[in-house]
Amino acid sequence: MDYCNLSSQQANLNIPLSKRKGKIERPILSDNRLKLIETILEEAMQLNKAIRIDYLYDGSCFYIELDAIKIDQWSMLLIGQKYKSEDFVFVPFLDILNIEYI
Repeated sequence: MDYCNLSSQQANLNIPLSKRKGKIERPILSDNRLKLIETILEEAMQLNKAIRIDYLYDGSCFYIELDAIKIDQWSMLLIGQKYKSEDFVFVPFLDILNIEYI
């Protein structure tokens, strides 16, 4: 089949919309992954260590370096302060791809 002669609509019917725009799909947060995130965050708060978080926003991957201030278990949010800044940030656990100490 000659794909050059297909219209853009016909060529993209079987490709998910998120992949067509180059977006990353959100991974499923397992119980083990959730426990790992919580453990690292609690240790970082106890030891006053800064952390780097790779996260998803609008289908793209970003990172932020911050000091963890509070873990909101009910809404599954991390409340933190940007590293070497006075700005506060809220990072949903569902969007966290990777977390590590700086």
